[in-house]
Amino acid sequence: MRTSEQDVPSRLFSNPLQEHISKYKADNKEATKQLLFAILQWISALALYTLFNLSEDNGNLALRIFAFVCFVVFESLALLQLFIIFHDLGHGSFFQNPQWNKWGEWLLQFVILTPVDWSRKHKLHHGTSGDLTKGPSGWNDTIYLTVDEFHKLPFFLKGCYRIFRDPILF
Repeated sequence: MRTSEQDVPSRLFSNPLQEHISKYKADNKEATKQLLFAILQWISALALYTLFNLSEDNGNLALRIFAFVCFVVFESLALLQLFIIFHDLGHGSFFQNPQWNKWGEWLLQFVILTPVDWSRKHKLHHGTSGDLTKGPSGWNDTIYLTVDEFHKLPFFLKGCYRIFRDPILF
């Protein structure tokens, strides 16, 4: 007796990779919450440091240095978080609506001081990175040498290449 597809459980026809990826689908509510929280962190760090500098009790040098270090740490973390969101907006993966991604990217570029055409160049980077068959693209090229090319280099340039490609440094 032959069974139809309707008699077979749907899990037998599902794609495990699609199921796994669907967990990470953009959620507008969560994305908005993350974006607002990151902006709030950024503004809070700026506001607190500004208020501290305007206060009368900021004459103590040690306190001023401590406040500055705290500001730099918190502001850096907030800007890093905003850049990560900006990156996801540029890939169109932060919000479900592509227009929201474009507007969010446009607004955040001013906050994180990133050029207007960064997204276009970043997509070019993803499209050409590591493709040694095309040769240098003239933009954001990473230096890759084959073993033969490396052996043909002068001693000094071999040392420079080893330092540049060392994973401890980069």
